[in-house]
Amino acid sequence: MSSKNKKANEQPDANEVAVISIPTEIRKYRFIEPEQIAFPVPEVDASPDDSAVQITICFSEVPVALLSTLSAEDNARFMTADQMRRLSGNIKKDGGATSAVLVYPDHEAKKLVVLSGNHRVEAAVLAGEVTMPVMVVQCYLTPERRLALQLSHNAITGQDDPNILGKLYETLTMEYKAYSGLTDDSFNLLEKLNIDSLAIGTPQYEEIVLQFLPQEKEAFMAYLERLGKPNEKKTYLLAAYDDYARLFETIVAVKEFKNVFNNAVAIRELADLAMERLEQLKAQAPAEATEETADNAKETEIHTG
Repeated sequence: MSSKNKKANEQPDANEVAVISIPTEIRKYRFIEPEQIAFPVPEVDASPDDSAVQITICFSEVPVALLSTLSAEDNARFMTADQMRRLSGNIKKDGGATSAVLVYPDHEAKKLVVLSGNHRVEAAVLAGEVTMPVMVVQCYLTPERRLALQLSHNAITGQDDPNILGKLYETLTMEYKAYSGLTDDSFNLLEKLNIDSLAIGTPQYEEIVLQFLPQEKEAFMAYLERLGKPNEKKTYLLAAYDDYARLFETIVAVKEFKNVFNNAVAIRELADLAMERLEQLKAQAPAEATEETADNAKETEIHTG
């Protein structure tokens, strides 16, 4: 039975897709080709008070060469080099950008000025993309309205419930944890350590939170057993602040060298490197001892010969 012959109150079959038709008079968005994009002329399209004007938005896919990103001085939002690499990697993995950027047509430059999504455009270029999905403003906005629109996209973003976010994050595999843009540093899952009973004043310390997958935890705890079997479920290791700084710098160096983002993985890599170096030192010890014995014998022969 065709959908045309179905009655209005009939439900579609399970293998059919229900298509809801939106009347033309209430549609707010439509797709246009790049050559159909209008560049509003200030003198003609200006409104005495554009704060009350509803913004007309159209969707399009345009060449990245047509986009003009904001300069660093005009964009309060920034990304680190590591974040940019990860975003670019996600776009390359997905085969293209998965969200549209907001642009405003500049009549004089004949360019689409990116109001929201500058870093997504830059990351897409790094990923080798030649086109970008955009939401393009198709009505005149004063410079002040454009700036307010830009700032609102960066400021009104909502917050994450850390408990829900943590539960969702833990359901991901290691690969998709890296893809999500979150790291273990995003979550503070351990309670603050109470050291008042130590009666040594208030030392300067930093807390390190290590999170492991079950099998990684077993391997790490096996290393700790060599230092002494822990008596509690939770193990706290205290060290001088200078030692923490050295450990922190070492972890950062391992993450950069091994190209990993997860701190737990970096700790595991650090442990592997340490064990590898220890085995090398153990292998060198007999040879060095033999050389030292030979040197001592020569020295004895010189003194007694």
